Amino acid sequence: GMAAGFVVCFTLIFGTSLAEAPIHVVIALVVGAVFAVGITWIAVQLEPLSLDLRSYRRPSRRKDEAQVVASLSLMAAELGISPIPALRIADEPVPGAWTHVQTIVVTRGMIDQLSKEQLQAVLGHELHHWHSRDAIGMRFVWACAFPIVLLCNLRAAVAQVRPWGPLINVLLWPAPVLMNWLVSPLMVARGRTQEFEADAAVIAVGRGSQLAEALSLLKDFEVARTGWEAALLRTHPPTEFRLEAIEEAAAAAATT
Repeated sequence: GMAAGFVVCFTLIFGTSLAEAPIHVVIALVVGAVFAVGITWIAVQLEPLSLDLRSYRRPSRRKDEAQVVASLSLMAAELGISPIPALRIADEPVPGAWTHVQTIVVTRGMIDQLSKEQLQAVLGHELHHWHSRDAIGMRFVWACAFPIVLLCNLRAAVAQVRPWGPLINVLLWPAPVLMNWLVSPLMVARGRTQEFEADAAVIAVGRGSQLAEALSLLKDFEVARTGWEAALLRTHPPTEFRLEAIEEAAAAAATT
C-alpha cells in the first residue's frame, strides 16, 4: 500500500509537470540549488556555535588532550596539510572521531581507548577528509535534502518515546523510504571511495598498521549523532574490506 501510494502520488505531482511544464521543473531545481547553497553557507558560518551547543569543547592544556593537538599537528605535517583544522573534544565515553567543515571532533572515549599511534592514524584519516573537502560536500548534500534531513532526525528522536513514538514513527515512513531508496544509493559509490582514499593517505605515510589496529578495535570510529548521520554511515564500506585494502597495500609495499 505504501509503495503504491508513493508511486501514484509521485506521478500525480510530478508526472504532469514534467510533461506539460518542463521549464517550471527546471526553475524549481535551480531555486532549490540556490537555497541549498544558502543553507550550506549559513551552516558553515554557524558551525562554531553549533559545536558549542553540543558541548564540544576546546582541548584543555592540563589533561592529555594536549597530546591530541600535538598528534594532529604531527599527522598534518606527515600528510603535507597546512593549515590545519580546529580540534574539539566531545566528553562522551563512546569512541569516535568525525570531521566538520572547519573542525575535527574527537571523543573522550577515543582518547582513552586508543594508543597514541593508533589515535594518530585515525586523526590522519580525518585530516584527509577535511583537506579533500569531503565535509563541505556532505554538508551541501545535507542542504539539498534538508526536508528529508528534518524527517530523518525527527523520526530518530521520537522513535523510542512512549506511547506516541511508534505511531509517529509509522507516520514518518517517507523519511526511510526516501533515504534508503533515493539518497543513499546516490551516495554509496562516492561515500565508499572517500573512505578508501582517506585510508590510502594514512597508509602512504606508513601508518597503515596502526589504522588497521584502530579499525579492528573499534570497527568504525565515525559515530552517528542524528538520524541523518545514521543513514549516511550505511554508505561506508564494510570494515573488513577496509582491512583487506590495508593488508593488500602492505603486501604490495613489501614486494617493492
